Amino acid sequence: SDPKTIRVSIVPAGYLKARDETGDEGLLVALSDGDSEEGVPLRDFASASAVGLAQAACARMKKEESSARLSIFIEEEVLPQMRAIYKRVFPEDEIKNIVTEETVRNMIDDSPAVRREMALALALPPLIRAAVQYLQDYHDRIQLLLSAA
Repeated sequence: SDPKTIRVSIVPAGYLKARDETGDEGLLVALSDGDSEEGVPLRDFASASAVGLAQAACARMKKEESSARLSIFIEEEVLPQMRAIYKRVFPEDEIKNIVTEETVRNMIDDSPAVRREMALALALPPLIRAAVQYLQDYHDRIQLLLSAA
């Protein structure tokens, strides 16, 4: 394989959890199954692909550019996109403390164990579950307003 090739694997979080060893799978994006209350999950491959592409771009810059240029790229290009993706996973008031430059650098760390742990911590939930939770929250707010009226 070409040494310039950067491999990004989009895998179920359960697969990463089940593996005892931390082989070098390249860069990782995990998709969680969520809980089983709302039926069949619809995996968010579009967001996973965007995260993987951002990881690959950062990994390439890490190898070929200065650390300062990588920091600027992460701050200006990567973080806004990743925060937009992860705002449905984490509370909006905490997103800037969770998805940081350090988070991105850990996602492309030289250690497969660090990359694996970051993939698990940032596993993307299924779309349908996020939508159902949003609708449930919206329903609860409407019920609260109706009971207050």
